[in-house]
Amino acid sequence: MSGKPLSILHVLTHHKVNAGGAIQAYLLARELARLGHRVTLAFGERSEGTSDDTRRRVEEIGCCYAGLRLRSIASIRDLRALLRQGYDVVHLHRELALQRFVQAAPFSPPVGAVANVGTSKVPTPARARRLRSRRVDRIVVVAEALKRLLVCTARVDPARIHVVYGAFDEERFRPDAEPLDVQAEFGLPAGARLIGLVANLDPKKGHRLFVRAAAQVAAQRDDCWFLCAGKGPVARLRKVAAEAGLASERLLFLGFREDVPRLLKTLDVSVCASTKGEGLTGAIRESLAMGTPVISTAVAGNVEIVRQRETGLLVPPGDASALARAMIEVLDDPRQARERAARGCEEVRRRFTSRRRAEEMAAIYQEIVAYREVRKMSAAAILYPEVT
Repeated sequence: MSGKPLSILHVLTHHKVNAGGAIQAYLLARELARLGHRVTLAFGERSEGTSDDTRRRVEEIGCCYAGLRLRSIASIRDLRALLRQGYDVVHLHRELALQRFVQAAPFSPPVGAVANVGTSKVPTPARARRLRSRRVDRIVVVAEALKRLLVCTARVDPARIHVVYGAFDEERFRPDAEPLDVQAEFGLPAGARLIGLVANLDPKKGHRLFVRAAAQVAAQRDDCWFLCAGKGPVARLRKVAAEAGLASERLLFLGFREDVPRLLKTLDVSVCASTKGEGLTGAIRESLAMGTPVISTAVAGNVEIVRQRETGLLVPPGDASALARAMIEVLDDPRQARERAARGCEEVRRRFTSRRRAEEMAAIYQEIVAYREVRKMSAAAILYPEVT
Protein backbone atom coordinates (compact mmCIF):
# COMPACT_ATOMS: atom_id res chain seq x y z
CA MET A 1 0.00 0.00 0.00
CA SER A 2 1.39 3.40 -0.98
CA GLY A 3 1.01 6.20 1.58
CA LYS A 4 0.12 5.97 5.24
CA PRO A 5 -2.89 4.04 6.53
CA LEU A 6 -5.86 6.39 6.60
CA SER A 7 -8.93 6.74 8.77
CA ILE A 8 -11.90 6.88 6.39
CA LEU A 9 -15.57 7.55 7.09
CA HIS A 10 -18.24 6.55 4.58
CA VAL A 11 -21.66 8.16 5.04
CA LEU A 12 -24.57 6.32 3.39
CA THR A 13 -28.25 7.17 3.15
CA HIS A 14 -29.10 3.45 2.91
CA HIS A 15 -30.05 1.70 6.13
CA LYS A 16 -28.70 -1.69 5.09
CA VAL A 17 -26.61 -3.40 2.40
CA ASN A 18 -29.43 -4.21 0.00
CA ALA A 19 -29.13 -1.97 -3.08
CA GLY A 20 -26.61 -0.93 -5.69
CA GLY A 21 -25.13 2.13 -3.97
CA ALA A 22 -24.91 0.48 -0.56
CA ILE A 23 -23.35 -2.65 -2.04
CA GLN A 24 -20.76 -0.53 -3.84
CA ALA A 25 -19.86 1.29 -0.61
CA TYR A 26 -19.69 -2.00 1.27
CA LEU A 27 -17.36 -3.59 -1.29
CA LEU A 28 -15.17 -0.49 -1.31
CA ALA A 29 -14.93 -0.50 2.49
CA ARG A 30 -14.05 -4.20 2.51
CA GLU A 31 -11.17 -3.73 0.09
CA LEU A 32 -9.92 -0.54 1.78
CA ALA A 33 -9.77 -2.46 5.07
CA ARG A 34 -7.81 -5.22 3.35
CA LEU A 35 -5.38 -2.54 2.13
CA GLY A 36 -4.75 -1.57 5.74
CA HIS A 37 -6.99 1.46 6.19
CA ARG A 38 -9.34 2.03 9.15
CA VAL A 39 -12.85 2.31 7.76
CA THR A 40 -16.15 3.28 9.35
CA LEU A 41 -19.48 2.83 7.57
CA ALA A 42 -22.19 5.20 8.82
CA PHE A 43 -25.62 4.04 7.68
CA GLY A 44 -28.69 6.26 7.51
CA GLU A 45 -30.78 4.50 10.12
CA ARG A 46 -34.55 4.49 10.05
CA SER A 47 -36.53 5.56 13.11
CA GLU A 48 -36.59 2.00 14.42
CA GLY A 49 -32.86 1.66 13.91
CA THR A 50 -30.96 -0.67 11.66
CA SER A 51 -30.92 -4.43 11.73
CA ASP A 52 -28.30 -6.35 13.67
CA ASP A 53 -27.50 -8.07 10.38
CA THR A 54 -26.10 -4.85 8.89
CA ARG A 55 -23.81 -4.27 11.88
CA ARG A 56 -22.68 -7.89 11.74
CA ARG A 57 -21.86 -7.69 8.03
CA VAL A 58 -19.87 -4.49 8.53
CA GLU A 59 -17.87 -5.92 11.41
CA GLU A 60 -17.21 -9.16 9.52
CA ILE A 61 -15.22 -7.26 6.90
CA GLY A 62 -13.08 -5.56 9.54
CA CYS A 63 -14.86 -2.18 9.54
CA CYS A 64 -16.65 -0.14 12.19
CA TYR A 65 -20.38 0.51 12.15
CA ALA A 66 -22.14 3.81 12.96
CA GLY A 67 -25.75 4.91 12.61
CA LEU A 68 -27.06 8.32 11.54
CA ARG A 69 -30.72 9.26 11.20
CA LEU A 70 -29.98 11.40 8.18
CA ARG A 71 -33.60 12.29 7.51
CA SER A 72 -33.72 14.09 10.85
CA ILE A 73 -32.13 17.52 11.26
CA ALA A 74 -30.61 16.14 14.47
CA SER A 75 -28.27 14.12 12.28
CA ILE A 76 -26.20 17.28 11.71
CA ARG A 77 -25.28 17.30 15.40
CA ASP A 78 -24.62 13.56 15.35
CA LEU A 79 -22.44 13.83 12.26
CA ARG A 80 -20.39 16.59 13.91
CA ALA A 81 -19.83 14.32 16.90
CA LEU A 82 -18.77 11.50 14.59
CA LEU A 83 -16.33 13.74 12.71
CA ARG A 84 -14.73 14.80 16.00
CA GLN A 85 -13.49 11.21 16.39
CA GLY A 86 -10.84 12.14 13.86
CA TYR A 87 -10.91 11.09 10.21
CA ASP A 88 -8.57 11.84 7.35
CA VAL A 89 -11.30 11.60 4.71
CA VAL A 90 -15.09 11.41 4.62
CA HIS A 91 -16.71 9.80 1.56
CA LEU A 92 -20.30 10.95 0.98
CA HIS A 93 -22.67 8.60 -0.85
CA ARG A 94 -25.78 10.17 -2.40
CA GLU A 95 -27.24 13.62 -2.05
CA LEU A 96 -28.58 13.60 1.50
CA ALA A 97 -25.19 12.56 2.89
CA LEU A 98 -23.56 15.44 1.01
CA GLN A 99 -26.19 17.90 2.23
CA ARG A 100 -25.77 16.90 5.88
CA PHE A 101 -21.98 17.09 5.64
CA VAL A 102 -22.03 20.61 4.16
CA GLN A 103 -24.36 21.63 7.00
CA ALA A 104 -22.16 20.01 9.67
CA ALA A 105 -18.73 20.98 8.30
CA PRO A 106 -18.51 24.62 9.57
CA PHE A 107 -18.55 23.40 13.19
CA SER A 108 -16.51 20.21 12.67
CA PRO A 109 -12.77 19.49 12.55
CA PRO A 110 -11.19 19.95 9.10
CA VAL A 111 -11.44 16.79 7.03
CA GLY A 112 -10.93 15.84 3.40
CA ALA A 113 -14.22 15.20 1.63
CA VAL A 114 -15.23 13.17 -1.43
CA ALA A 115 -18.73 13.38 -2.91
CA ASN A 116 -19.90 10.34 -4.85
CA VAL A 117 -22.18 10.77 -7.89
CA GLY A 118 -23.60 7.53 -9.26
CA THR A 119 -26.56 8.56 -11.41
CA SER A 120 -27.10 10.77 -14.44
CA LYS A 121 -29.81 12.88 -12.83
CA VAL A 122 -29.32 16.58 -13.63
CA PRO A 123 -28.34 18.33 -10.36
CA THR A 124 -30.73 20.84 -8.84
CA PRO A 125 -29.27 24.33 -8.26
CA ALA A 126 -28.89 23.56 -4.55
CA ARG A 127 -27.08 20.30 -5.24
CA ALA A 128 -24.83 21.98 -7.80
CA ARG A 129 -23.81 24.56 -5.17
CA ARG A 130 -22.97 21.78 -2.72
CA LEU A 131 -20.87 19.98 -5.32
CA ARG A 132 -18.95 23.21 -5.93
CA SER A 133 -18.52 23.85 -2.20
CA ARG A 134 -14.96 24.53 -1.04
CA ARG A 135 -15.59 21.94 1.68
CA VAL A 136 -15.73 19.20 -0.98
CA ASP A 137 -12.22 18.34 -2.19
CA ARG A 138 -13.06 15.87 -4.94
CA ILE A 139 -16.07 14.43 -6.74
CA VAL A 140 -16.01 10.81 -7.84
CA VAL A 141 -18.29 9.74 -10.68
CA VAL A 142 -18.88 6.24 -12.02
CA ALA A 143 -18.63 7.05 -15.75
CA GLU A 144 -17.22 9.63 -18.15
CA ALA A 145 -20.80 10.51 -19.09
CA LEU A 146 -21.45 11.74 -15.55
CA LYS A 147 -18.32 13.88 -15.56
CA ARG A 148 -19.52 15.61 -18.72
CA LEU A 149 -22.95 16.08 -17.13
CA LEU A 150 -21.55 17.80 -14.01
CA VAL A 151 -19.23 20.05 -15.99
CA CYS A 152 -22.02 21.15 -18.33
CA THR A 153 -24.99 21.41 -15.95
CA ALA A 154 -23.45 22.11 -12.52
CA ARG A 155 -20.38 24.06 -13.69
CA VAL A 156 -18.05 21.90 -11.62
CA ASP A 157 -14.34 22.30 -12.36
CA PRO A 158 -13.38 19.16 -14.33
CA ALA A 159 -10.04 19.02 -12.50
CA ARG A 160 -11.96 18.21 -9.29
CA ILE A 161 -13.82 15.26 -10.85
CA HIS A 162 -12.38 11.73 -10.95
CA VAL A 163 -13.91 8.86 -12.91
CA VAL A 164 -13.75 5.65 -10.87
CA TYR A 165 -15.88 2.89 -12.34
CA GLY A 166 -18.09 0.84 -10.06
CA ALA A 167 -17.08 -2.70 -9.24
CA PHE A 168 -18.52 -6.18 -9.05
CA ASP A 169 -17.87 -8.63 -6.24
CA GLU A 170 -15.34 -10.99 -7.79
CA GLU A 171 -15.74 -13.37 -4.85
CA ARG A 172 -19.43 -13.95 -5.69
CA PHE A 173 -19.62 -13.50 -9.45
CA ARG A 174 -17.45 -16.30 -10.80
CA PRO A 175 -17.85 -17.52 -14.39
CA ASP A 176 -17.48 -21.14 -13.25
CA ALA A 177 -20.70 -20.93 -11.19
CA GLU A 178 -23.25 -23.69 -11.73
CA PRO A 179 -26.34 -22.51 -13.67
CA LEU A 180 -29.79 -23.20 -12.26
CA ASP A 181 -31.82 -26.20 -13.40
CA VAL A 182 -34.64 -24.44 -15.27
CA GLN A 183 -36.86 -27.51 -15.14
CA ALA A 184 -36.56 -27.91 -11.38
CA GLU A 185 -36.43 -24.20 -10.56
CA PHE A 186 -39.03 -22.75 -12.93
CA GLY A 187 -40.87 -25.74 -14.38
CA LEU A 188 -39.66 -24.95 -17.90
CA PRO A 189 -38.95 -27.53 -20.60
CA ALA A 190 -35.42 -28.63 -21.39
CA GLY A 191 -33.86 -26.34 -23.98
CA ALA A 192 -35.89 -23.32 -22.92
CA ARG A 193 -34.23 -20.00 -23.77
CA LEU A 194 -34.26 -17.46 -20.94
CA ILE A 195 -34.11 -13.67 -21.31
CA GLY A 196 -33.97 -11.73 -18.06
CA LEU A 197 -33.89 -8.31 -16.49
CA VAL A 198 -32.31 -8.19 -13.02
CA ALA A 199 -33.28 -4.96 -11.22
CA ASN A 200 -35.77 -3.74 -8.67
CA LEU A 201 -39.10 -2.84 -10.26
CA ASP A 202 -38.39 0.89 -10.47
CA PRO A 203 -40.02 2.64 -13.46
CA LYS A 204 -36.69 4.05 -14.65
CA LYS A 205 -35.35 0.49 -15.06
CA GLY A 206 -37.57 0.03 -18.12
CA HIS A 207 -39.54 -3.08 -17.18
CA ARG A 208 -42.50 -1.94 -19.29
CA LEU A 209 -40.20 -1.65 -22.29
CA PHE A 210 -38.79 -5.09 -21.54
CA VAL A 211 -42.27 -6.65 -21.34
CA ARG A 212 -43.41 -5.06 -24.61
CA ALA A 213 -40.26 -6.26 -26.38
CA ALA A 214 -40.76 -9.72 -24.87
CA ALA A 215 -44.27 -9.88 -26.35
CA GLN A 216 -42.85 -9.19 -29.82
CA VAL A 217 -40.22 -11.91 -29.44
CA ALA A 218 -42.71 -14.42 -28.03
CA ALA A 219 -44.92 -13.88 -31.08
CA GLN A 220 -42.04 -15.10 -33.28
CA ARG A 221 -40.53 -17.85 -31.13
CA ASP A 222 -42.09 -20.44 -28.85
CA ASP A 223 -38.85 -21.48 -27.12
CA CYS A 224 -38.39 -18.29 -25.09
CA TRP A 225 -39.35 -17.36 -21.55
CA PHE A 226 -38.78 -14.02 -19.87
CA LEU A 227 -38.07 -13.22 -16.25
CA CYS A 228 -37.80 -10.20 -13.99
CA ALA A 229 -35.79 -10.57 -10.79
CA GLY A 230 -36.12 -7.80 -8.24
CA LYS A 231 -38.36 -6.34 -5.57
CA GLY A 232 -41.48 -4.38 -6.40
CA PRO A 233 -45.18 -4.58 -7.35
CA VAL A 234 -45.92 -6.74 -10.36
CA ALA A 235 -49.63 -6.12 -11.00
CA ARG A 236 -49.09 -3.24 -13.44
CA LEU A 237 -46.45 -5.16 -15.36
CA ARG A 238 -48.76 -8.15 -15.66
CA LYS A 239 -51.36 -5.78 -17.11
CA VAL A 240 -48.81 -4.42 -19.60
CA ALA A 241 -47.97 -7.99 -20.60
CA ALA A 242 -51.63 -8.89 -21.09
CA GLU A 243 -52.24 -5.78 -23.19
CA ALA A 244 -49.20 -6.61 -25.33
CA GLY A 245 -50.40 -10.19 -25.84
CA LEU A 246 -47.71 -11.92 -23.80
CA ALA A 247 -49.08 -15.04 -22.14
CA SER A 248 -48.69 -14.97 -18.36
CA GLU A 249 -46.90 -18.31 -18.27
CA ARG A 250 -44.12 -16.91 -20.51
CA LEU A 251 -43.27 -14.13 -18.04
CA LEU A 252 -41.81 -14.99 -14.62
CA PHE A 253 -41.54 -12.56 -11.70
CA LEU A 254 -38.99 -13.92 -9.26
CA GLY A 255 -38.84 -11.15 -6.67
CA PHE A 256 -35.63 -10.61 -4.72
CA ARG A 257 -33.03 -13.34 -5.28
CA GLU A 258 -29.97 -14.25 -3.23
CA ASP A 259 -28.58 -16.44 -6.03
CA VAL A 260 -28.04 -13.71 -8.65
CA PRO A 261 -24.69 -15.13 -9.89
CA ARG A 262 -26.26 -18.50 -10.69
CA LEU A 263 -29.32 -16.81 -12.15
CA LEU A 264 -27.21 -14.69 -14.50
CA LYS A 265 -25.24 -17.77 -15.50
CA THR A 266 -28.54 -19.44 -16.45
CA LEU A 267 -29.71 -16.63 -18.76
CA ASP A 268 -29.22 -16.70 -22.51
CA VAL A 269 -29.56 -12.91 -22.53
CA SER A 270 -29.31 -10.33 -19.73
CA VAL A 271 -31.11 -7.09 -20.54
CA CYS A 272 -30.77 -3.57 -19.18
CA ALA A 273 -33.79 -1.60 -20.44
CA SER A 274 -33.26 1.56 -18.38
CA THR A 275 -34.70 4.77 -19.74
CA LYS A 276 -32.93 7.38 -17.56
CA GLY A 277 -31.06 8.04 -14.35
CA GLU A 278 -28.36 5.41 -14.74
CA GLY A 279 -24.69 5.86 -14.00
CA LEU A 280 -23.31 2.54 -15.15
CA THR A 281 -25.70 -0.32 -14.45
CA GLY A 282 -24.29 -2.85 -12.01
CA ALA A 283 -26.19 -5.76 -13.55
CA ILE A 284 -24.24 -5.23 -16.78
CA ARG A 285 -20.89 -5.62 -15.00
CA GLU A 286 -22.15 -8.66 -13.15
CA SER A 287 -23.64 -10.29 -16.26
CA LEU A 288 -20.44 -9.86 -18.24
CA ALA A 289 -18.42 -11.11 -15.27
CA MET A 290 -20.45 -14.33 -15.58
CA GLY A 291 -19.88 -14.49 -19.34
CA THR A 292 -23.58 -13.84 -20.08
CA PRO A 293 -24.52 -11.95 -23.29
CA VAL A 294 -25.92 -8.48 -22.62
CA ILE A 295 -28.23 -6.02 -24.34
CA SER A 296 -28.45 -2.50 -22.97
CA THR A 297 -30.21 0.70 -23.80
CA ALA A 298 -27.68 3.37 -24.79
CA VAL A 299 -27.97 5.48 -21.63
CA ALA A 300 -25.30 7.28 -19.56
CA GLY A 301 -22.18 5.22 -18.87
CA ASN A 302 -23.54 1.91 -20.14
CA VAL A 303 -22.09 2.67 -23.58
CA GLU A 304 -18.64 2.79 -21.95
CA ILE A 305 -18.75 -0.92 -21.22
CA VAL A 306 -21.26 -2.29 -23.75
CA ARG A 307 -19.75 -1.47 -27.13
CA GLN A 308 -21.94 -2.31 -30.09
CA ARG A 309 -21.24 -5.83 -31.40
CA GLU A 310 -17.94 -5.92 -29.52
CA THR A 311 -18.98 -6.64 -25.91
CA GLY A 312 -22.76 -6.63 -26.36
CA LEU A 313 -25.65 -4.96 -28.16
CA LEU A 314 -26.98 -1.43 -27.69
CA VAL A 315 -30.50 -0.19 -28.47
CA PRO A 316 -32.11 3.26 -28.22
CA PRO A 317 -33.88 3.88 -24.89
CA GLY A 318 -37.65 3.56 -25.11
CA ASP A 319 -37.67 1.56 -28.37
CA ALA A 320 -39.35 -1.80 -27.70
CA SER A 321 -39.07 -2.94 -31.32
CA ALA A 322 -35.32 -2.30 -31.38
CA LEU A 323 -34.93 -4.23 -28.13
CA ALA A 324 -36.96 -7.12 -29.55
CA ARG A 325 -34.78 -7.21 -32.68
CA ALA A 326 -31.65 -7.32 -30.51
CA MET A 327 -33.09 -10.21 -28.50
CA ILE A 328 -33.80 -12.12 -31.70
CA GLU A 329 -30.27 -11.43 -32.96
CA VAL A 330 -28.73 -12.92 -29.82
CA LEU A 331 -31.03 -15.95 -29.91
CA ASP A 332 -30.39 -16.57 -33.62
CA ASP A 333 -26.59 -16.45 -33.26
CA PRO A 334 -25.67 -17.69 -29.77
CA ARG A 335 -22.05 -18.37 -30.75
CA GLN A 336 -21.47 -14.75 -31.75
CA ALA A 337 -23.26 -13.58 -28.61
CA ARG A 338 -21.05 -15.73 -26.40
CA GLU A 339 -17.91 -14.43 -28.12
CA ARG A 340 -18.98 -10.87 -27.40
CA ALA A 341 -19.73 -11.81 -23.81
CA ALA A 342 -16.32 -13.45 -23.44
CA ARG A 343 -14.63 -10.23 -24.54
CA GLY A 344 -16.77 -8.32 -22.08
CA CYS A 345 -15.95 -10.79 -19.32
CA GLU A 346 -12.21 -10.38 -19.87
CA GLU A 347 -12.53 -6.60 -19.77
CA VAL A 348 -14.74 -6.51 -16.69
CA ARG A 349 -12.41 -8.81 -14.77
CA ARG A 350 -9.48 -6.59 -15.73
CA ARG A 351 -10.99 -3.14 -15.16
CA PHE A 352 -13.92 -3.42 -12.77
CA THR A 353 -12.82 -5.48 -9.77
CA SER A 354 -13.51 -4.19 -6.27
CA ARG A 355 -9.77 -4.41 -5.49
CA ARG A 356 -8.84 -2.15 -8.39
CA ARG A 357 -11.55 0.34 -7.43
CA ALA A 358 -10.29 0.48 -3.85
CA GLU A 359 -6.74 1.12 -5.02
CA GLU A 360 -7.92 3.99 -7.24
CA MET A 361 -9.99 5.48 -4.43
CA ALA A 362 -7.15 5.14 -1.92
CA ALA A 363 -4.88 7.07 -4.28
CA ILE A 364 -7.46 9.89 -4.43
CA TYR A 365 -7.75 9.93 -0.63
CA GLN A 366 -3.96 10.09 -0.28
CA GLU A 367 -3.82 12.96 -2.75
CA ILE A 368 -6.40 14.90 -0.75
CA VAL A 369 -4.56 14.32 2.54
CA ALA A 370 -1.21 15.29 1.03
CA TYR A 371 -2.65 18.46 -0.47
CA ARG A 372 -4.21 19.45 2.84
CA GLU A 373 -0.90 18.88 4.64
CA VAL A 374 0.93 21.11 2.16
CA ARG A 375 -1.73 23.80 2.51
CA LYS A 376 -1.50 23.62 6.30
CA MET A 377 2.30 23.99 6.18
CA SER A 378 2.03 26.93 3.79
CA ALA A 379 -0.42 28.68 6.09
CA ALA A 380 1.88 28.10 9.06
CA ALA A 381 4.83 29.57 7.13
CA ILE A 382 2.85 32.76 6.49
CA LEU A 383 1.63 33.10 10.07
CA TYR A 384 4.82 32.04 11.85
CA PRO A 385 7.78 32.62 9.49
CA GLU A 386 10.35 32.60 12.31
CA VAL A 387 9.25 29.10 13.32
CA THR A 388 9.14 27.51 9.88
